[in-house]
Amino acid sequence: MATYSIFKAAGLFREADTGSERLGTVPIDTTFVGTPVQDGFIKALIPSVSPTEGFLLEEGHAEELLVTPVPIHSRDVGTFCALVTRAARDASTDRDYLLAVAYDKTKNLAEMADAEGKKVGPFRYSEEEWSAAIANPRLKDEVLQVQDRFFGTANLSSQPWPLPTL
Repeated sequence: MATYSIFKAAGLFREADTGSERLGTVPIDTTFVGTPVQDGFIKALIPSVSPTEGFLLEEGHAEELLVTPVPIHSRDVGTFCALVTRAARDASTDRDYLLAVAYDKTKNLAEMADAEGKKVGPFRYSEEEWSAAIANPRLKDEVLQVQDRFFGTANLSSQPWPLPTL
C-alpha cells in the first residue's frame, strides 16, 4: 500500500476499467492510501467519494507521496555539494558550515533519517519544522512541498530545502 495525492480530478470506478460504473469523482488535493493494480489503476477506499472500494487511474491524476527519506546516491554527492554551495551564496551564509551540518547529521550522507524516522533529510527537519520553514514568506516563490522533506536532492534544478540558520 502507498499514499497518493490527486493533482487532477479522477474518476473512481467499480472495476479497474474506465468503462465500468463510475462511483464518483476524486477531487484535486485528495490524499488517500491505495494499492497499485493492473493497467495503471490504483485500488482504494475513499469514503468522501464512495462508501465502497473502487479503482482510479494513476497516470495523469495521482502521484505517490513519499513517506520515507530518499538517500543521496554516491553519484549525486557532487550535485548535492553544488546545491549547498549555490544556496549558501544566495543566502550569504557559510557553505562549509552547511555541508558540515549535513555530513554530521547524516553520517556522511548515508542516513537520511534519525533513529525514530521523525527528522529527515540532509538537515534533519521534523514535520513541524519543515512545515514552518516552507510557510515562511521569504520562500513564497519556491516550489517546496511537504513531501520534499524526504528527498536529499528533491529537485536537482533548484534548492530543495530551506537552509538551517547559523
